[in-house]
Parts: sequence; structure tokens; C-alpha cells
Amino acid sequence: MFMKKFFFYMFAAVSAFAFFSCDPAESSFTQTVYVYDIYTVNKHTVRPEFEDTAFMVQNMAQYPLQTGDRAYMVLKYFYDAESVKYPQWTIEKVLDIIPTRPLQAKDSVAFEGFTTPFVTLDYFEVHDRYYNPVWVRNNLQNINITYNGIADGAEFAMLVRGVVDNYVELELLAKAKTIGAVKTTKLLTFDLSKLGDFLTAEQKRTLSGVDSLYTRIHFRRAVKDSIYEANIIGGSLANPFKK
Repeated sequence: MFMKKFFFYMFAAVSAFAFFSCDPAESSFTQTVYVYDIYTVNKHTVRPEFEDTAFMVQNMAQYPLQTGDRAYMVLKYFYDAESVKYPQWTIEKVLDIIPTRPLQAKDSVAFEGFTTPFVTLDYFEVHDRYYNPVWVRNNLQNINITYNGIADGAEFAMLVRGVVDNYVELELLAKAKTIGAVKTTKLLTFDLSKLGDFLTAEQKRTLSGVDSLYTRIHFRRAVKDSIYEANIIGGSLANPFKK
């Protein structure tokens, strides 16, 4: 609903009307709008992050995007009443590709060096508005977070700790090189669709009586010269283990 209202008001606010003709009875109407958002690709369509409606994109072949990819992009909406029958959507710019990372088992030894601390959670800025730092949608856990380190070569992992009440306990880890006091903010996305692979039969049974599950993300946070464990509620999802 938010996005539908946003599109409506934005179009109304920036609509451009052009009237010109030798015949005063004739007129033309053009409209150009640039829309920033996170989009999920499905063949030649893209769907905004919090919308169920997809847009057909005319120039998808010009970009190396595949079905299932998520990207922070700028779309161009164009309509000319004289030259085109329907409004046209094209990709104006791909600002960032957002990879979907898998969950990992808590006892994995591959993450022993993942000790980079996090600093803070950040709202994700989408041009003229903000998304909350954490959200779950379409079985994807998203978290926009700042860590002590540089972007190049940084690695991340989300481990499954287990279940407490109706909460799936997760642990976010990072491994990044540090250069002075450099800090980097990154939107991380993790696939929750295979959550059942990391839970025992007993844990699934304890969750079978509820409609929704919640995620709780634990991470090491640096505050001045101290490091402690922090946590935040990551969001909710339909319970795949409900009987």
C-alpha cells in the first residue's frame, strides 16, 4: 500500500505537461519519472521490494541481470501520448547488485576467523525515503549494518543457533580488513527458505502450533573500546513447520 501511494503521489507531483501545436485544438502530453528502489528480476519484469506488482522493462537485455537477482536500481518511467500507446519502463542505472547468501550451521569451523565487530544498524536510504534496517520479505532476511573494516574482500555469514519460543535465533558474523578507522555500511540478504535444514525434528515440532515465526539476529557490536553481544528482531515469516 505504501508503494502504491508513493507512486501515485510522486507521479502527480512531477508530471510534466507540454502543450504545443499549430492547431490550438491539439495538444501533447509527456511524463518522465525516475524511481529508485530495490527490485527483484523475473525475466523481463522487475518488482519493487514491497510491492506485488511487476513492471515490464524494455531494455533488460542491456544488463547482465537474471531471474531471481535483486538490485538497487533507478527505473525510468516515460510516457508520450503522441508516440507510444502505453507507458514505458526502462532501467536507467544499476546502483548495486544485492547477492542472496545462504544460512550456515552454527558448528561450522569455517568461520573461526570471522571476528570483525559491527558498529550500528542503519536505515537503508532509497533516494528520498528510508527502509528500516532489518526486514523479512519473501523468505529473505535483510539487514543493513555498519562494520569496522573496508568493503574490498569482506565476507559475511549468518549462522543458525536454534529456536527459543517462536524465535529462530541467528548469528551474524563478518570478516573484513581494517584500515585505520574506516567503517563500511552493507545491506546483507540471507535465504530463509531452507531454514528447516538447520533445525532438529524436535525444534520443528515445538514450532508446529504457531502461524508465524520471528527471527532474532545476534552480532558482536563495538562501542568505543568495548565489544559485547547485541541482538535485534529481524522480522517475521510464515511458519513452514505449522501442522
